[in-house]
Amino acid sequence: MSFLPAKKKIVFENTYFSLFIYVLLDDDWQNSDYIFWGNRFTLNCVKRMANTVNVLACSYHYLPRVIPKLNKAPIRYFKRKIEQKQIFRSYDICVGNAREINNPLINIDRVQIDDGVGTTHVELANGPKNKSVLNRFLSRLVLKEATKISKIGKFYLSQDIEVKAEFKEKIEVLDLNALWAEKTEEQRAQILELFDVDANEFECFDNSYSVLFTQPLNEVISGYSEQSKVDGYKTLLKNLDIDESKLIIKPHPADQTDYTVHFPHASVLRPSFPAEIMSLLGMEADKVITLTSTAVELFRHSSREVIYAKAPDYFKLPEKRAKAFNALNFKK
Repeated sequence: MSFLPAKKKIVFENTYFSLFIYVLLDDDWQNSDYIFWGNRFTLNCVKRMANTVNVLACSYHYLPRVIPKLNKAPIRYFKRKIEQKQIFRSYDICVGNAREINNPLINIDRVQIDDGVGTTHVELANGPKNKSVLNRFLSRLVLKEATKISKIGKFYLSQDIEVKAEFKEKIEVLDLNALWAEKTEEQRAQILELFDVDANEFECFDNSYSVLFTQPLNEVISGYSEQSKVDGYKTLLKNLDIDESKLIIKPHPADQTDYTVHFPHASVLRPSFPAEIMSLLGMEADKVITLTSTAVELFRHSSREVIYAKAPDYFKLPEKRAKAFNALNFKK
């Protein structure tokens, strides 16, 4: 299907997952312009994707941050905000992780594509955080949007969840399996080329293997150590009685840990592709394990068991983060 055919689109993406959903949704994805940003895309991956789609030059300055920190580089901070306005004014609509534009100077229609737990299980389910009048004023003063999610006109989600009443009319739930099934062989090949995935890449794994989807913990939690993360995963796998030689580890794109060092007998995949492709290419598994990543969802009908571990005590997560993980509700 052609997605918003009358609109000139700019795709603003920082996750492989959200990017994958977009290209499934829009048969005309190769004719859009792209901004890639954040710490999940590497420079080499962006350069490779530039062989398939039109990547705007600013992407190469947006890794790993779109905007420098205000307290570190105030002049560059405001200069970048103004530059962004000039880039976006050439387009009718922004698709992707549009809530993270976070620039009140930019006036553009925004469509949010599911980017995982941050959107589907927090903001939409609980609503945005209430901010004081002072905080809203200060946000505006430094060219930030006080409530980023409020400017989104449409949300495309990969799963059906309970959301606040104010968002219900804006939600459309997608069936990724159905979208993939509708693609021709040529279209599938083009999508796989974008993510540098071979259609036969996972045929060496049968359903006796279990899959662990990792998450960036020490990378995003101040003061949390890599060793605590690794020890946590080792204990989790031991408790589940998983043979390391029958384990596949799919690192999160923002996870910097070299799991080949800590799990030398496991099969460690590269992080730079959307995990959902594994299931859509027909891969089956015994157990599929994660703390809170929704990457496991497509394996519900092609695995014996899907396990959300959330925040076991032995991960030694900070209390606030552990409480947030344990409060998440996932379907059984």
